[in-house]
Order: sequence, then structure tokens, then C-alpha cells
Amino acid sequence: MPALLNINHIESQIVKLLSQKKIAIFLDIDGTLIPHADHPNNIMIPKNLRFILYNLRNKLNGALALISGRMVKDIQNIIRPLKLSVSGIHGLEYTNNLGEYLINNTEPIPLDIYEKLYKFSKNHPGSMIEEKNVSVALHYRNVPEIEKKAISIVNHLVRGSNLKLLKGKKVLELVPKNSNKGKAINFFMNKHPFLHKIPIYIGDDVTDEYGFELVNNLGGYSIKVGYENNTLANFFIKDTISVLKFLNLVYFCSKKIRCKSLILQNKIRG
Repeated sequence: MPALLNINHIESQIVKLLSQKKIAIFLDIDGTLIPHADHPNNIMIPKNLRFILYNLRNKLNGALALISGRMVKDIQNIIRPLKLSVSGIHGLEYTNNLGEYLINNTEPIPLDIYEKLYKFSKNHPGSMIEEKNVSVALHYRNVPEIEKKAISIVNHLVRGSNLKLLKGKKVLELVPKNSNKGKAINFFMNKHPFLHKIPIYIGDDVTDEYGFELVNNLGGYSIKVGYENNTLANFFIKDTISVLKFLNLVYFCSKKIRCKSLILQNKIRG
């Protein structure tokens, strides 16, 4: 296990950037802000989540965005009545911090793909299909033993199509080839109020690796939720509770108030 690194190792950098209003924060949702659930609709939303996000948005002058595989309308329901910049379905949908749609790609998934996935799910009770109009996800958290079969059929379905497979934690998602969370972050980074700021991205899943890569290339801070070596993230944070504590500490950081200690884990390279 790599040695734990206390956030005070990068505290001075974060405080300086905050004082200069140069930080932009991007956050995954499931497994980062809220724990994973057995069904996307069965999530438990922390009571203080909206309050923390509200304070953070104001502290960052709006440079806060949620980057998720969920549909924008679902994300808005989670944070309602709060309005934030949001990217849904891995960069296929965008809204600004007024809740206004900036881009909405709506080319639907071919009907025959839906039919084959539903047939597979029916034959494997415990799995479920999540429709997102422009993408579709096969969840198998409750039946992990079907993983190999699920990957096989999804790979077959995307072959020769304009779709690709995104593997997550007990979920397989078919999305257009031009979508990923790195592109979603890059979209915002080229717009006010994110322009010319240093990004921080926190995520927990394989699909977040695109975001880590983009943020690293921009000289930012990439933070993985959970202890894993096989990641592009530069730091680790323990769990969703620790993420909320970290965001709360970021809010209270200033030249006069030092960030309190929070355990992150630095990845051992080479």
C-alpha cells in the first residue's frame, strides 16, 4: 500500500490559487459525491451535499461543474433547487450554472440495440437496462457473475456502429464514440468562468480516467476516490465522506485560514 500523503503537502498551492481565484473544480457524482447504489434511482443523497456545493460554487465564482454519466435532468433532480454547470452522459449534454442547455446531442440509440439488451437482461434476472436516449447502460451490480457474458454481448453490439463501450463499476455503457468526461471538462475549461483556471477533478471510476488525463495535461490536480494503483490520478482520497470533507475544507481555505489536514494518498509511480 502506498504511503499516505497529507493534503498539507499541497495546501499552500491550493490556498494560493484560491486567493487568486484561479481554481476550477469538477466532480463526478456516483461513487464520489454519493455512494453507489444497487439501482441508479436508489441513491442516498447526503443531507449536507447541496449546502456544500452551494458554498463552493459561490467561493469559486461559479467555477464548479458536475461531470457524470447520468442524464442532465437526473443530475438536476439530485441537486435541486441548486443550479450548477453540468455535463451529462459523458459529455453529450451540457448546461450552464443557470440551468440553461448549452448543447444537447439527441441522436437516439438504434432500436435493435435496445431490443437485444433488454432480451439479455430478461434472461439474466438482477441485471437492468438504463435508457438515456443518446446512450444506454447495462447494470449488473446485483449479478456480478454475468460480467463476461455482458461484456461479450455489448462488444458485439458496438462492432461496426458509431458507438463505443465504456466500462464502469458493474455497469457497461454504450455511448457515441466522441464522448468522454475529459472532453466534458475541456468544454467547460474553454468557457467563462472556468477559462484560464487550474482544474481539480475528483472521480472514482474507470470512465473518470479520461478526466484525470485531461486535468493532468492542464497542470491540475486529479484525485481518485478509493485506493487503486491502476489510475492516471495523482492523488487518492478514501471515500465519499472524505470527498465532502475535502470540499468543505476547500470552501474555508483562504490566506488567513489554513486548510485542515485531510488524508490523501499519493500514487507510487514506477
